[in-house]
Amino acid sequence: ISTQGNRPFVDPFNEETLLAYELGVKSEFWNRRARLNVAVFRTDWRDMQLESTFLLDPADISSNVNSVTNVEDAKVQGAEVELTLAVTSGLTLVGGIGYLDSELGSSTARIVGNKLVNLGGLPVPKSPEWTGNLIAEYSHSFDARRMFVRGEWSYRDDSYSNIEGLTHEQTGQSAFPYRIDAYDVFNLRTGVELGERIAVNL
Repeated sequence: ISTQGNRPFVDPFNEETLLAYELGVKSEFWNRRARLNVAVFRTDWRDMQLESTFLLDPADISSNVNSVTNVEDAKVQGAEVELTLAVTSGLTLVGGIGYLDSELGSSTARIVGNKLVNLGGLPVPKSPEWTGNLIAEYSHSFDARRMFVRGEWSYRDDSYSNIEGLTHEQTGQSAFPYRIDAYDVFNLRTGVELGERIAVNL
Protein backbone atom coordinates (compact mmCIF):
# COMPACT_ATOMS: atom_id res chain seq x y z
CA ILE A 1 0.00 0.00 0.00
CA SER A 2 1.28 3.45 -0.85
CA THR A 3 -0.13 6.95 -0.76
CA GLN A 4 -0.39 9.41 -3.59
CA GLY A 5 -1.98 12.79 -3.03
CA ASN A 6 -3.01 11.59 0.47
CA ARG A 7 -5.15 8.88 -1.13
CA PRO A 8 -4.22 5.22 -0.70
CA PHE A 9 -3.82 2.96 -3.68
CA VAL A 10 -3.03 -0.72 -3.86
CA ASP A 11 0.36 -1.81 -5.16
CA PRO A 12 0.09 -4.78 -7.52
CA PHE A 13 0.94 -8.20 -6.12
CA ASN A 14 1.80 -11.49 -7.81
CA GLU A 15 -0.50 -14.47 -8.21
CA GLU A 16 0.39 -17.41 -6.01
CA THR A 17 1.28 -20.81 -7.40
CA LEU A 18 1.81 -24.10 -5.62
CA LEU A 19 3.02 -27.59 -6.31
CA ALA A 20 1.58 -30.38 -4.14
CA TYR A 21 2.93 -33.89 -3.64
CA GLU A 22 1.19 -36.75 -1.82
CA LEU A 23 2.03 -40.39 -1.27
CA GLY A 24 -0.44 -42.67 0.44
CA VAL A 25 -1.27 -46.27 1.26
CA LYS A 26 -4.73 -47.76 1.92
CA SER A 27 -4.87 -51.26 3.32
CA GLU A 28 -7.31 -53.75 4.81
CA PHE A 29 -6.52 -56.66 7.12
CA TRP A 30 -7.96 -58.73 10.00
CA ASN A 31 -10.42 -60.40 7.61
CA ARG A 32 -11.27 -56.95 6.18
CA ARG A 33 -12.44 -55.75 9.60
CA ALA A 34 -9.57 -53.27 9.86
CA ARG A 35 -8.63 -50.47 7.48
CA LEU A 36 -5.41 -48.45 7.74
CA ASN A 37 -4.83 -45.29 5.69
CA VAL A 38 -1.45 -43.50 5.74
CA ALA A 39 -0.49 -40.41 3.75
CA VAL A 40 2.53 -38.11 3.62
CA PHE A 41 2.40 -34.83 1.73
CA ARG A 42 4.23 -31.63 0.90
CA THR A 43 3.12 -28.36 -0.69
CA ASP A 44 5.54 -25.74 -2.04
CA TRP A 45 4.24 -22.19 -2.59
CA ARG A 46 5.64 -19.41 -4.71
CA ASP A 47 4.40 -15.89 -3.97
CA MET A 48 1.93 -17.02 -1.30
CA GLN A 49 -0.62 -14.27 -0.68
CA LEU A 50 -1.20 -13.21 2.93
CA GLU A 51 -3.41 -10.36 4.10
CA SER A 52 -2.30 -7.81 6.68
CA THR A 53 -3.80 -4.65 8.14
CA PHE A 54 -2.24 -1.32 9.11
CA LEU A 55 -3.18 2.31 9.73
CA LEU A 56 -2.12 4.99 7.28
CA ASP A 57 -2.25 7.33 10.27
CA PRO A 58 -1.37 5.46 13.50
CA ALA A 59 -3.47 7.98 15.45
CA ASP A 60 -6.56 7.56 13.27
CA ILE A 61 -8.36 4.22 13.47
CA SER A 62 -10.50 5.18 10.47
CA SER A 63 -7.39 5.07 8.25
CA ASN A 64 -7.35 1.26 8.44
CA VAL A 65 -6.04 -0.34 5.23
CA ASN A 66 -5.95 -4.00 4.17
CA SER A 67 -2.87 -5.08 2.26
CA VAL A 68 -1.82 -8.27 0.43
CA THR A 69 1.76 -9.39 0.95
CA ASN A 70 3.55 -11.87 -1.29
CA VAL A 71 5.75 -14.35 0.59
CA GLU A 72 8.39 -15.41 -1.90
CA ASP A 73 8.26 -19.04 -0.85
CA ALA A 74 6.54 -21.18 1.77
CA LYS A 75 6.18 -24.87 2.50
CA VAL A 76 3.78 -27.18 4.29
CA GLN A 77 4.60 -30.83 4.89
CA GLY A 78 3.16 -33.49 7.11
CA ALA A 79 1.53 -36.87 7.54
CA GLU A 80 -1.86 -38.35 8.42
CA VAL A 81 -2.76 -41.79 9.79
CA GLU A 82 -6.27 -43.19 10.19
CA LEU A 83 -7.30 -46.59 11.55
CA THR A 84 -10.84 -48.03 11.38
CA LEU A 85 -11.77 -51.19 13.30
CA ALA A 86 -15.02 -53.16 13.03
CA VAL A 87 -14.66 -54.68 16.48
CA THR A 88 -18.00 -56.49 16.32
CA SER A 89 -20.93 -56.46 13.91
CA GLY A 90 -22.30 -53.43 15.76
CA LEU A 91 -19.25 -51.65 17.21
CA THR A 92 -16.93 -49.56 15.04
CA LEU A 93 -13.90 -47.58 16.26
CA VAL A 94 -12.05 -44.92 14.26
CA GLY A 95 -8.88 -43.06 15.24
CA GLY A 96 -6.76 -40.58 13.36
CA ILE A 97 -3.76 -38.31 13.91
CA GLY A 98 -2.21 -35.62 11.74
CA TYR A 99 1.12 -33.76 11.90
CA LEU A 100 1.86 -30.51 10.05
CA ASP A 101 5.13 -28.62 9.67
CA SER A 102 4.83 -25.27 7.91
CA GLU A 103 7.24 -22.41 7.33
CA LEU A 104 7.17 -19.05 5.59
CA GLY A 105 10.18 -17.96 3.57
CA SER A 106 12.00 -14.67 3.98
CA SER A 107 9.64 -11.73 3.51
CA THR A 108 8.34 -8.62 5.26
CA ALA A 109 4.85 -7.23 5.83
CA ARG A 110 3.35 -4.02 7.17
CA ILE A 111 0.83 -4.48 9.99
CA VAL A 112 -1.29 -2.51 12.45
CA GLY A 113 0.63 0.50 13.77
CA ASN A 114 2.39 0.82 10.38
CA LYS A 115 5.12 -1.53 11.65
CA LEU A 116 7.31 -3.59 9.34
CA VAL A 117 7.74 -7.19 10.50
CA ASN A 118 9.82 -10.14 9.31
CA LEU A 119 7.93 -13.31 8.36
CA GLY A 120 10.89 -15.58 7.65
CA GLY A 121 10.80 -18.87 9.56
CA LEU A 122 7.31 -18.35 10.99
CA PRO A 123 4.55 -20.96 10.50
CA VAL A 124 1.79 -20.50 7.93
CA PRO A 125 -1.34 -18.95 9.52
CA LYS A 126 -4.12 -21.35 10.55
CA SER A 127 -1.79 -24.37 10.39
CA PRO A 128 -1.95 -26.32 13.70
CA GLU A 129 0.98 -28.67 14.24
CA TRP A 130 -1.12 -31.55 15.61
CA THR A 131 -4.69 -32.71 15.01
CA GLY A 132 -6.46 -35.87 16.12
CA ASN A 133 -9.81 -37.57 16.36
CA LEU A 134 -11.51 -40.61 17.90
CA ILE A 135 -14.94 -42.02 17.02
CA ALA A 136 -16.87 -44.88 18.61
CA GLU A 137 -20.22 -45.99 17.18
CA TYR A 138 -22.48 -48.80 18.27
CA SER A 139 -25.49 -49.79 16.17
CA HIS A 140 -28.17 -52.43 16.39
CA SER A 141 -30.70 -53.43 13.73
CA PHE A 142 -34.24 -54.64 14.42
CA ASP A 143 -37.37 -54.86 12.27
CA ALA A 144 -35.74 -53.10 9.28
CA ARG A 145 -34.66 -50.27 11.58
CA ARG A 146 -31.21 -49.34 12.82
CA MET A 147 -30.53 -47.62 16.14
CA PHE A 148 -27.11 -46.13 16.83
CA VAL A 149 -25.11 -44.26 19.46
CA ARG A 150 -22.02 -42.34 18.35
CA GLY A 151 -19.38 -40.53 20.39
CA GLU A 152 -16.82 -38.22 18.77
CA TRP A 153 -13.71 -36.41 20.01
CA SER A 154 -11.48 -34.13 17.97
CA TYR A 155 -8.39 -32.11 18.87
CA ARG A 156 -6.76 -29.14 17.15
CA ASP A 157 -3.41 -27.70 18.23
CA ASP A 158 -2.87 -23.97 18.75
CA SER A 159 -2.17 -21.68 15.80
CA TYR A 160 -2.39 -18.03 14.73
CA SER A 161 -5.09 -16.69 12.47
CA ASN A 162 -3.04 -14.03 10.65
CA ILE A 163 0.23 -12.10 10.33
CA GLU A 164 -0.55 -9.89 13.33
CA GLY A 165 -0.70 -12.93 15.58
CA LEU A 166 2.40 -14.55 14.14
CA THR A 167 4.54 -11.47 14.75
CA HIS A 168 3.27 -10.40 18.19
CA GLU A 169 6.67 -11.10 19.79
CA GLN A 170 8.38 -8.79 17.30
CA THR A 171 5.95 -5.96 17.95
CA GLY A 172 5.56 -6.51 21.68
CA GLN A 173 1.78 -6.60 21.26
CA SER A 174 -0.67 -9.07 22.74
CA ALA A 175 -1.47 -12.11 20.59
CA PHE A 176 -5.16 -11.63 21.44
CA PRO A 177 -7.43 -12.07 19.52
CA TYR A 178 -5.23 -13.60 16.82
CA ARG A 179 -4.05 -16.67 18.75
CA ILE A 180 -6.26 -19.75 18.38
CA ASP A 181 -5.63 -21.82 21.49
CA ALA A 182 -5.59 -25.61 21.31
CA TYR A 183 -9.04 -27.03 21.85
CA ASP A 184 -11.05 -30.26 22.08
CA VAL A 185 -14.55 -30.89 20.72
CA PHE A 186 -16.80 -33.65 22.05
CA ASN A 187 -20.03 -34.79 20.37
CA LEU A 188 -22.55 -37.43 21.39
CA ARG A 189 -25.28 -38.49 18.97
CA THR A 190 -27.98 -41.10 18.94
CA GLY A 191 -30.71 -41.85 16.44
CA VAL A 192 -32.87 -44.33 14.60
CA GLU A 193 -32.93 -44.98 10.87
CA LEU A 194 -36.51 -45.87 9.90
CA GLY A 195 -35.76 -46.56 6.25
CA GLU A 196 -33.36 -45.82 3.44
CA ARG A 197 -34.22 -42.13 3.41
CA ILE A 198 -35.63 -41.46 6.87
CA ALA A 199 -33.51 -40.92 9.98
CA VAL A 200 -34.12 -39.34 13.38
CA ASN A 201 -31.09 -37.89 15.15
CA LEU A 202 -30.81 -36.56 18.69
